[in-house]
Amino acid sequence: RLFATQEMWFLLSLHDLPQSHTRPYGGTGILRQFFKGMVPPHVLEQASRSYALEIYNGLLQGTTADMLIDKSPRYYAVLEFIDRLFPAARRVWLIRNPLAIAASFKKVNQLRGGRFRLLEELESPHFNMKMTDITVGLFRYAHYFSAPHPLAYPLVYEQLVSNPALELKKLCGFLGIDYEPGMEKYGSFADTPKSSLFYSMGAGDPFVGEHVQPHQDSVHSWQHLLSKQEIELYCRSIG
Repeated sequence: RLFATQEMWFLLSLHDLPQSHTRPYGGTGILRQFFKGMVPPHVLEQASRSYALEIYNGLLQGTTADMLIDKSPRYYAVLEFIDRLFPAARRVWLIRNPLAIAASFKKVNQLRGGRFRLLEELESPHFNMKMTDITVGLFRYAHYFSAPHPLAYPLVYEQLVSNPALELKKLCGFLGIDYEPGMEKYGSFADTPKSSLFYSMGAGDPFVGEHVQPHQDSVHSWQHLLSKQEIELYCRSIG
């Protein structure tokens, strides 16, 4: 019933379509004038909605799914844009201990050989997108979801991994679909074509394949993945 890849980030690129980036074929000023001076905002918005729907419906063709999940941790940058395009969309906010998120950033970047120094980046005057994710992004989501909304659902990570079946039943109720027993045991489907499609994006948690169902191993892992100095400075940053 549900079509999902790891992360799409699709709506970010759609939101940025009118941006006048330098292109090899030139015409930066012409494109800027076209989008900002000729195309009315409501026309661009309508065209963006139509384009997104063509993409989404195309992805659903040939599948048994009738609902699509488009997710990105950085959708905090375009929340109002998404609202205007799809006012009837259901919004799921996955909430997690911020310290656990910072620890996950650190763990994943170390695995991939990336440079992520939490202390240095928190103190640095230079822009860093990952630091924006765990500071500004955190505040954006908290503000956006602060007012109750019939189409918004807060899903707490720690509760989900503690009682997956119960939390998924409640989530399915919000989505208007039936809960199927065993659907939380995603490892049972790890060798199917749908699983290959899910992993083909190459985004998301590289450690997800180490387990076959939700687990609580990562709930308190920040306590040994982060130093006391990192914990203190990050907590000061987010208040």
